[in-house]
Amino acid sequence: MEIDENAATITGAEHHCYAFAQFMLDVDRGALLKDGTDIPLRPKCFEVLTYLVKHHGVLLSKDEILTAVWADVVVTEDSLTQCMIQIRKALDDKSKDMVRTVPRRGYLFDVQVQLHGFGEKPEVSVTPPSVLQNRRPSRWSVGAAIALALAIFATWWSGQTPEINQPLPNIIAHPNSIAVLPFEDMSPEGDQEYFADGLSEEVLNLLAQIPELQVIARTSSFSFKGQHPDIQTIAGKLNVANILEGSVRKDGDQIRITAQLVNASNGIHLWSQTYDRTLDNVFAVQSDIAGSVAGFLKVSLLDEPYVSASNGHNPAAWEAYLKGKFFYGRRGTGDNEHAIAQYQEALRIDPELAEAWVGLAGSIYLQTYLQEISWEQGWTEFKAALDKALALDPDNAEVHVRLASYYWGLGEEENYQLHFDRALELGQSNALVLSVASGISLYNGKLEDAIEYQRRAATLDPLGYVNHGNLAHILYFGGYYDEARDEWEYAAALNPEHSDESTWFIGLSLIMQKQYQAAEDFMQQLPAGAEKDQGMALIHFARGEVNESNAAIQRLSTGTDFDSAFYLTEIYSFQGDMDQSFRWLNEATDRILRTNPMVQSMSDLKVFKVCPFLAPLREDPRWTAWLVMTKERIGRNKT
Repeated sequence: MEIDENAATITGAEHHCYAFAQFMLDVDRGALLKDGTDIPLRPKCFEVLTYLVKHHGVLLSKDEILTAVWADVVVTEDSLTQCMIQIRKALDDKSKDMVRTVPRRGYLFDVQVQLHGFGEKPEVSVTPPSVLQNRRPSRWSVGAAIALALAIFATWWSGQTPEINQPLPNIIAHPNSIAVLPFEDMSPEGDQEYFADGLSEEVLNLLAQIPELQVIARTSSFSFKGQHPDIQTIAGKLNVANILEGSVRKDGDQIRITAQLVNASNGIHLWSQTYDRTLDNVFAVQSDIAGSVAGFLKVSLLDEPYVSASNGHNPAAWEAYLKGKFFYGRRGTGDNEHAIAQYQEALRIDPELAEAWVGLAGSIYLQTYLQEISWEQGWTEFKAALDKALALDPDNAEVHVRLASYYWGLGEEENYQLHFDRALELGQSNALVLSVASGISLYNGKLEDAIEYQRRAATLDPLGYVNHGNLAHILYFGGYYDEARDEWEYAAALNPEHSDESTWFIGLSLIMQKQYQAAEDFMQQLPAGAEKDQGMALIHFARGEVNESNAAIQRLSTGTDFDSAFYLTEIYSFQGDMDQSFRWLNEATDRILRTNPMVQSMSDLKVFKVCPFLAPLREDPRWTAWLVMTKERIGRNKT
């Protein structure tokens, strides 16, 4: 029921609150309290909770809530989903008994609510919502996760602080959106999982080449593998209108593939088809499925037949390639070695299979990044495999994306730009390519464009931790600290393994906004270590607590790794002690260049250029001298 505020207002009260369970929602003050203690909520999350509370006991559709809270802005359901995650976290509603999700219909705030008023605002202390803690964060562990996906902010090297006086762009959900779920292996022996995965991924890739479609990225659609939620649940999480699902049954050299397209809003089967083929016709089957789905959605196709680049290749080679992709994507212990073996087997059978050369290049890059092989060997073999793939298939977007990464690492901007532009032309529906486009925009000082590209990447990959983490970092670097915190909290919910990193960056963003008590509440959640010492050194200094700040600095000074030196660079810059900051900047540079052979260009030291705490340092004349010296050192290291 909706509360009649006029009838319930207490005479003489300065403002009124809604009481439910152990909580008090103070609307006028914008606070959620539990036993007198503030529970922080982002502004939009607070608005959503207020709307739910005012309409407690009433089933509200998603559209109704979106219209009420985002009346003047077009956003996707993903914004509402993120708010629900944070609201339930704030209310400790793990069982979802308070804020109930009614499948296919909306949300219900299923708690008794009373309206109260009081004359004085209580004194409260700010405590953050609890964030799961799993492992010690590292600035370079964050970089590693993003670098493996061609980190978007690696491309920004302008040294200028972007303007942030324009509103954040919002991405409208594509009306012809579709997710391709991993096909199920229904073979008698249950040994065709790699084939089923490869088939569904090939269909996904074919559909992604149609510009009129918005195709959800593999990382998100494959996150449901092994689960069996209903179609509406999947569609709600992925924000799509259509779902393609299917199965594979192989018996000897015979294969039966069943595919069906489902309307996500009502579960009605829009189209289905069964294909019985021999194994040597599997490529035609893939084209048939993609073409049938595209035709049903009334998407304009090319005048020529829509065929896969794999058409005509040896079936045994293609099967080995699919096994390689399966192992590479699983990333378990020893899986990359298995992937390399399968790629090599595919190329032994068919040396002209471009996809296998691209897959092999990716596995070699991973080996090199993890320092399992030398940089010289890895970089040489990586480039050789890409050259082979490019010669065989010059229109493969993944080849160009990886070549862009290669040339960026060498600092060859012209070649980097050439391949990046081609990748973007071929991969408009590719989340990875859009992420790289975001980095290019940052490099050119176009923050709004960078955010828009990265939002599109996150829309295509709504359950992908990396893309939401990337978006959080861009927003943070651009000064959009509130929005950045929303994305970090959402990313932590997607991948709790990285929740400490999210907690740490949330604390840093609060420090930048001078919200020191809230920042301390987050920093105190971290385990003992360099990140917690850094945060507390900053907070204590801001409060004038010199002894406590110096104690944390002293602990950091005993470290011998890059992280400790970098954190001290930030601290002294924040304090305005430029001499000490440059001392530790040089020490941090020395440590990373001595220990990380993957640093091959200035772009690999991106964190120096974008960190907001180093803004005063970048205005000092000594900054230019550091840039020149470091570039020369990198050049000497490469030779």
